[in-house]
Amino acid sequence: MGITFFKFQINFKQQFILLSQLIFKSVGIYLVVIFFMKININSWTAKFTYSFYFVIDVLPTLILHIQYYLKNRNTLMEVDTNSRKFEITTSQKTFEYSFDDIISLEYFRSYGKGTGWNSFGMYRYYKIATSDGARFFITCLMINDIENTLENLLHIKAEKHFKFINFLQ
Repeated sequence: MGITFFKFQINFKQQFILLSQLIFKSVGIYLVVIFFMKININSWTAKFTYSFYFVIDVLPTLILHIQYYLKNRNTLMEVDTNSRKFEITTSQKTFEYSFDDIISLEYFRSYGKGTGWNSFGMYRYYKIATSDGARFFITCLMINDIENTLENLLHIKAEKHFKFINFLQ
C-alpha cells in the first residue's frame, strides 16, 4: 500500500532551504557591487545598495523566518491517512482530530512565490480551524513543499489567500 503515517516538525534542513535564497542573493549582491562594478565597500553607492536591499528583502525575510519559527518551534504534526486522523502536539498540549473535524483550511502565500525576486516569497503557511474552535498554523518551516503536501494528505481543498508579505495573521 504505501506510507500512511507522516510526521512534520521544524528541522535544520528545511530552514536552510528557505534561507538559502537569501544567503546566495546577499553574497551575489556583494560580489556584483565590489568585484564587477568595482565600487568601494565604504562608498555611498555601496552603502545605499546594501541598505536598500536589507530593507526590501533581508529584513522582511528574517522577520517572517523568526515569526514562523516561534510559532512552530515546539510543534509536531502527525497525520495518519489510513485512519483519517491528525495530531498536533505543542509545548502545552496534544490535540487529536479526525479529518472531519476540520471546518476550514486556509492557505496563505506571497504573490511572488517562486519567482526569485524576493527571498520572502517562499514563506507560506496553512491555518487549520477545527470544530472545537481551535486554530493551528502549519508553516513551511515544518513541511517542505507544503502546498503540495498538506492538502493531499488531508484530502481537503484549501481556501487560497495571496499577500505581498506573508506574515501570520
